[in-house]
Amino acid sequence: MGLDFSENSLHYAKQQAEQAGLEIEYRLGNYLDHKETRTFDLITMVMCDFCALNPTQRSSLLAKFKSMLAPNGSIALDVYTTSRFANQTESLMLDKNAMNGFWSAKDYWCIQSNFTYQDEKVTLDKYVIYEEESEKTVYNWLQHFSLEQIKAELEPHGLAIKASYSDLRGKPLAEADEMAVVIGHTPS
Repeated sequence: MGLDFSENSLHYAKQQAEQAGLEIEYRLGNYLDHKETRTFDLITMVMCDFCALNPTQRSSLLAKFKSMLAPNGSIALDVYTTSRFANQTESLMLDKNAMNGFWSAKDYWCIQSNFTYQDEKVTLDKYVIYEEESEKTVYNWLQHFSLEQIKAELEPHGLAIKASYSDLRGKPLAEADEMAVVIGHTPS
């Protein structure tokens, strides 16, 4: 089963599954609100999405993953690292149609402010998007992790790291901006 709150992402995933001849169930929804009684051999969370959650959301999601994980199942997710955090700087930018028009199909101006929070190893990318008739603000908070921090968040949920890599393709772990972990039930 695939779950996403983006209809565009689900449409793309369905097309890819059809081309590969795979029968996959896709649902539109938010994984923070999703209720599931089935168990799965593999749960994945990609694009460092775990980093965008606050500590309470991460704990709730890990508890949900634990309940959905088959006895010998695995959770695979990627996260931003404290190495990446060390290279983050605070900045302010003004850009017309920033990020190749990502924020709107219409012309717009974007003020991007970047902030770092040293003690928490958190960054904030704040986007203020001005269109002719509207304005919106988007806050993108990102937690950066060490292996020890991930272990500490997993432990209360009876979960443990089974393997760690530089990415979800299994590249050997090295100092980099991202890392991937494979998680399972804590061994008895």
